[in-house]
Amino acid sequence: MTEQKPTWQQQGVLFLVAAVVLVLDQVTKWSVEHNLAIGEAYYPFPRIADYFNILHTYNRGAAFGTFQGGGWFFASVAVVVAGFIIYYNTQLPPSARTMRISLGLMLAGAAGNNLLDRPRLGHVTDFVHINLRPLMANYPRLDFAILDWPVFNVADMAIVSGVIIMAILLWREGDALPTAVATPAAVPPPPAVYAFHQPGWSQEQPLPTAALGDTRLARFTLWAGLAWTAAIIVTLSLTLWALIRRR
Repeated sequence: MTEQKPTWQQQGVLFLVAAVVLVLDQVTKWSVEHNLAIGEAYYPFPRIADYFNILHTYNRGAAFGTFQGGGWFFASVAVVVAGFIIYYNTQLPPSARTMRISLGLMLAGAAGNNLLDRPRLGHVTDFVHINLRPLMANYPRLDFAILDWPVFNVADMAIVSGVIIMAILLWREGDALPTAVATPAAVPPPPAVYAFHQPGWSQEQPLPTAALGDTRLARFTLWAGLAWTAAIIVTLSLTLWALIRRR
């Protein structure tokens, strides 16, 4: 049996996700660059101003301000990564839609930061500032510097979200691998049994409920990650729209 190849429409899921995220990434950066000076902050939600604000900064390194000074190196790496993602998309089975979403997020993140920002500006524009240290004012032992998270952007979020989704998918795939069990040859059960039993299990030995529970948990975690990504994107869109209208 020949392996079924994905259609252009199925492969296009990756490029659709990448295009939407890439447009949002560039629009939000453009809005910040044209409405806030470097170092200027905007507080769209006064009630949580101590924890969240839009702060116009930039970096010449990798995501979240790490590895400063390696901008062009990361741009070169991004070209290789983008090429690999596009090729790998053609090798995925037709049903791998969620994996294509994951790869689309990573492709948009790599392109937004390294293939568009660096040639255009010489650096990457960051603006999302989350600081949870005020919550630990009464708990000095828990007041870690990491709680004041490095300023980031939509492309950074897309990369992290894509990696998390891919890790969950690989974990699910590992759990789904069948375990080799030596069983004597038997007459195949009638078709109705196949609907309720996994091959290799007898009628008296149904599929364990724990395995079903793990599958449901993995599926819930996966879609929760997608929902979280969508919620972040919607929140940033509304915030940047308010920023544009303020000027």
